[in-house]
Amino acid sequence: MAERAGTAAGVRSPEAFEDVLATVRTHVATRVLLVVDEVEPVLGAAREVRAALERLTAPATAALMADVRAQLDSLVYKGFVADTGLAHLPHLRRYLRAMAQRLEKAPSSPAALARDAASQEVVDRMEIAYADLLDSLPPVDRRSTPVRDVGWMVEELRVSLFANGIGTAYPVSEKRIRAAIATLDT
Repeated sequence: MAERAGTAAGVRSPEAFEDVLATVRTHVATRVLLVVDEVEPVLGAAREVRAALERLTAPATAALMADVRAQLDSLVYKGFVADTGLAHLPHLRRYLRAMAQRLEKAPSSPAALARDAASQEVVDRMEIAYADLLDSLPPVDRRSTPVRDVGWMVEELRVSLFANGIGTAYPVSEKRIRAAIATLDT
């Protein structure tokens, strides 16, 4: 928004500052409403996932519950809105729906739990590969868009593996994630 107001080159005068301020004031309320419209369903879905976690008590679901809880805590936390950004907030709803679906179907039978565990192994490999990538980069590069996009790919992979019917934003696989990591690993 501010870039469109001519700040790409910087504000160099009081008049330019007033122009930018007027532009921001004109659009800020709309922007806030857009964010609220995206955040409210995310918070509701997170509440539903937390409730589903509370309902699971079977010892056989302990690993699944620990993973879903860790995933939830990595996506919805104090400050997540700013970290996630407006463009990616709609994806959080899908990730949360996938978590809820995973919690519903996995404890239905030993076979379902076994499938979940096999899928979890794939996710674990990708999370380790992503963590290794992050460790190999200087701190300033860890927050770059291409690096963060790999983290979002892991979330998409979770949807693909645990709640395929929900659908992913784009084709994703272990091979694609490894290829993305390879392009960033220097």
